[in-house]
Amino acid sequence: MTAAQALKHIVQPLLDIYDPGESVSIASIVLEDAFGIKPSQISAKIKLTKEQEIHLDSIIQRLLANEPVQYVMGQAAFYGYRFKVTPAVLIPRPETEESVHWVLETARQHPEIRSILDIGTGSGCIPISIKKRRPDLDVHALDVSTAALEVATENARNLHADVHFYEVNILDKKAWKALPKFDLIVSNPPYVTQDERPILPKKRGGL
Repeated sequence: MTAAQALKHIVQPLLDIYDPGESVSIASIVLEDAFGIKPSQISAKIKLTKEQEIHLDSIIQRLLANEPVQYVMGQAAFYGYRFKVTPAVLIPRPETEESVHWVLETARQHPEIRSILDIGTGSGCIPISIKKRRPDLDVHALDVSTAALEVATENARNLHADVHFYEVNILDKKAWKALPKFDLIVSNPPYVTQDERPILPKKRGGL
């Protein structure tokens, strides 16, 4: 099976649950993340091995079960970096990059800003991206989930970003006393309520 055939092999069954453009986008992510075949190489005469074809079919089955491609691949692109993602964290969304840009721009305009806190950090994509672009800033992040913090800590380690993580429920006012003071606080909490989740189209995947 060539790369071009593999692309069609992925896209065709996905058309039952995704529109054509999204199906192609997902297929491109799979080929690059799972097999190292970039979109520019699709037309090249690259062939998958039998083992790769078997692996590809297992990936397709997971996608057809409405599992987001980022969870299947175990990673997601955000702000030019690759972040590990698991079901313990929400998938970083492209629009969330605007929050990172806002923080960086605000910090640039206000040199007195030295310490930053991200609340509900999840994968750690926001504080890690900030720290990568501004290593001089003192960046902190918290989450109530132990599993999420494990993912965030691993991402920080993999991307060589010195971010301080805390397992804290920000709604618990008593816990605030244990935290240092911050010049700027950012948060991108889930914006879909638990009651709304059942009515969301399954094919949309992550939030």
